[in-house]
Amino acid sequence: GGDDVGSQNSLVVDNEDNLHCVYFDCSNNSLKYAFKTSNDWTIEAVNQVEEGGESPEIVLDSNGNPHICYINRASSLLYYVYKDSSNWVREVVDSVHPGSHCSIDLTSLDVPIIAYNKPGEERLYIGTRTSGSWVSETVDVDSCPVMGIKLQVPGSDELHVCYFSENNEIVYIKKQYESWLPVYNSDVDCFSNRLVFELVNNQLSYIVTTDNYKLNVHLGTGSGWQEVQYENANIQCHSVIGHCIDSQQAIHFVYPHRLSYVSYLKLHESSWQYEHFYDDDIYSSSLGYYLNGSDVESVVYSTGNPGSWYLLQNNLGCWEENLIVGELHGSGLFATVDSQSRIHCSYRTGFDLIY
Repeated sequence: GGDDVGSQNSLVVDNEDNLHCVYFDCSNNSLKYAFKTSNDWTIEAVNQVEEGGESPEIVLDSNGNPHICYINRASSLLYYVYKDSSNWVREVVDSVHPGSHCSIDLTSLDVPIIAYNKPGEERLYIGTRTSGSWVSETVDVDSCPVMGIKLQVPGSDELHVCYFSENNEIVYIKKQYESWLPVYNSDVDCFSNRLVFELVNNQLSYIVTTDNYKLNVHLGTGSGWQEVQYENANIQCHSVIGHCIDSQQAIHFVYPHRLSYVSYLKLHESSWQYEHFYDDDIYSSSLGYYLNGSDVESVVYSTGNPGSWYLLQNNLGCWEENLIVGELHGSGLFATVDSQSRIHCSYRTGFDLIY
């Protein structure tokens, strides 16, 4: 407590419902890793003070071991870090002016791959670890990737990358049979700090953007792409959007309405369902949403600052509200659920990262 930590973080849950979190310690310009089993947190320093930790992202391999990418902007280095037994191993991926965004995923054989940008270059960089060394491939694109880079590597080991370009576009490309192919691109008027990109399966993917209070879902199916827009969403451009897809392939969204209440949208077969729950002052960066394995919906959100944190759950079509804690400062909420439908939340309050 007391340090400026948690403004940039990434959280995953392993197969045994243990939590793994990596976050930037701004006060010490370093990276921290937190691991939770049962009721105990263990926090470790991934690197030394002044060795950076911006834009961190974490994934787990088939044995549950963490793999991390991050950037040290002061020294212009892109790092890959993994934990082998009890030791942290750090490697330089790129030492020539990496940009401000990176994303990591693993192949089916646990080979790490990192997508990243470089300022002012009309190229996307893909780093792959081969025989203990990093080799970076350049992908020529029409305009410079500037924000929200997101990499996904499904079981087929195809590479899928989505990002915002400097030409105000969302761009989605994939690598198939050693060739990079354009999949989709569309003009946007507003960038979000967190790009929503989900590759559900080889027949369904979706990208979410916001534009002048509208919510746009770019939906890819086996028959092609379509943009489905909800014009009356009244969503702020940089709001955090909670999203999940259920067993019927309906996409659910929750977000802070610009008039400060929690709104809910459901998209199924190009039809929208809309409702709002709460007419109080909520924080746009303090909202989380998830579905459990039985498609039960839950929303966690905060009101005011200081304010109260609430849990909403949809019980047979009726939303039930429960107070989690009152009179609490906090922002940057992340919420998830484990295999036993237990709720896990992390958020930032003052200079502290709280679970």
